[in-house]
Amino acid sequence: MFKISSSALQLCAALVWTLAGLKLLYRGVIIVEAVGFAWWVVGLAICIGILKSRFILDRVCRKNVSRLGGYTEKASALHIFPLRTWLIIGAMIIFGRLLRMCPSGEEWSGLFSLTVGCGLLFASRISWQGWFALRAGVTLKRWE
Repeated sequence: MFKISSSALQLCAALVWTLAGLKLLYRGVIIVEAVGFAWWVVGLAICIGILKSRFILDRVCRKNVSRLGGYTEKASALHIFPLRTWLIIGAMIIFGRLLRMCPSGEEWSGLFSLTVGCGLLFASRISWQGWFALRAGVTLKRWE
């Protein structure tokens, strides 16, 4: 199995959070624009995404940064997230697909994508801070 350093794992985690957030945000904007939601609804979705980040995703990110900072040897690239997080990611992907298949699910899918994408993108700042800290030689074991 391909093994990489703690710093590279942290970089991969930051990239996953950022790219997933950007993709969902882009998808959400495209769908919302096509459907024609009122912009206050879009603003509300973005606010909910930021609140989700502050109260849920930031904590998850901090735990992950601490966990990755604790690796002293190279680890598998799959270790960027623990198994529980991979299962949640899979569940969210499945939920998004099922939502788009429902009648009028496309509209809700757009708002869901906006909300989750905004939350992921906002929370990715924690992973980036962790990566920069690792590169500067800061110990991240107690970063929670």
